[in-house]
Amino acid sequence: PDFPSLNSKELVAKFGFPVLALVEKDEHDSNLLVTIFIDEVFSKIQVNNLQISLQELLELTMRKRRPSLIKGVSYKLEKRTEPGVSLDLKQTLADCNSLEFVLTPDQPPVDFGESRAANRFELDMSAMEAPLYRSYNVTAINKLGRTADVEMGISGDKIEITPMPNKGFFQWQPKAATVNDEDVVLCELLAHKLNTGKSTFKVVYWNGDEYKHWTFEAETSITNEILKKLHFVMQMKTSLIRNEYFALKEHKSLKK
Repeated sequence: PDFPSLNSKELVAKFGFPVLALVEKDEHDSNLLVTIFIDEVFSKIQVNNLQISLQELLELTMRKRRPSLIKGVSYKLEKRTEPGVSLDLKQTLADCNSLEFVLTPDQPPVDFGESRAANRFELDMSAMEAPLYRSYNVTAINKLGRTADVEMGISGDKIEITPMPNKGFFQWQPKAATVNDEDVVLCELLAHKLNTGKSTFKVVYWNGDEYKHWTFEAETSITNEILKKLHFVMQMKTSLIRNEYFALKEHKSLKK
């Protein structure tokens, strides 16, 4: 509740405490959003203050992104501005002087077990199959929350969005669109819906004038497959537009 206006003639004891102190609120120490990058995808992790340890931050990230991480692999944190330099997880956010980190697989111990070989084989096959064209039936969601079924085609060259036939006269009809892979700057998981078994995700792209985005919903297994495919495609193709996008985001975060 809001504190009532103070009168200089009143005793603070009437409020139930002997001393009253006015302290400036630190806006930077509440509702902080930490950005964790995983390949070309990132997650926003909300923390209460800068005293949280990197170990706690890592655990929060692992819980949020568990469905998209490789089983049996441990992970570490690096500063986005210092790739390849592992951070001491005992440090706090205040020690790091950064709110942007990269989650990377730690070097696992040598393991010749079948599960390790199976995971490695699955990862290699995904990378090999990523450029091959594949289509998915997903649901597009516009800014007003209206939905429409579309076919999303992904290849090593482009993403194609093709609207499906309308089921109702007043249903929203999105336009067909094609975006080159080099213009795709980000694909991000937004939410898992446990009650429906579906997930929402976002694809950010450059349309020639500005950055735009699509929001989609699909079965969680389909969403994970789409994100994995897009990650591999984006890793295989460097993009100046993508680099400029992340540089712009980093510049904006430093100005806050």
